[in-house]
Amino acid sequence: MAKKKSSNLGKLLVLLSIVLGVVALVMLIAPGFSPNSKADKIGADGVALYKVVFGNSERKLAFSFPLFLGVLLIAAGVVCSVLALLGKGGKIVSLVAAICFIAGGVLYFCTMSVYAVDVGDLSGNLKDLAIKAAKEAVSAVYNLGIGAIIGGILSILAGVAVITPIFLKK
Repeated sequence: MAKKKSSNLGKLLVLLSIVLGVVALVMLIAPGFSPNSKADKIGADGVALYKVVFGNSERKLAFSFPLFLGVLLIAAGVVCSVLALLGKGGKIVSLVAAICFIAGGVLYFCTMSVYAVDVGDLSGNLKDLAIKAAKEAVSAVYNLGIGAIIGGILSILAGVAVITPIFLKK
């Protein structure tokens, strides 16, 4: 009887990880950059996380592969969690899901470090200087946004939730 309870709890935790992973992906619509106190003086507003990931010509943001990789890892974690819920692949699928969720969550927290700036047709040292200046300007006006923070937390919690049933069976 106790084994059945543990199994049901394990399935519930895996289901929870799927929900948390999907919500972490939905956080792409929330701000990735939030204005700080200096931004109030110039009237800056937040920048949605999907604009930071996929780029936005209006904001001079380019496609960011590390952030896109974070989104892909979280999506892969959701897929692996679904497979684990269906009983396919055994413990290894849960382990892969946990690794994907945790790595994706960490990349969400790295948003301020790994976003890409669109500097147009510049090249060489001029391009490097333009990127450095743009990143300094952004870091002076923006902080890590609530979308990246909540998405990262939920993704890491999903990783913990999907791996917990492995330890409950002992």
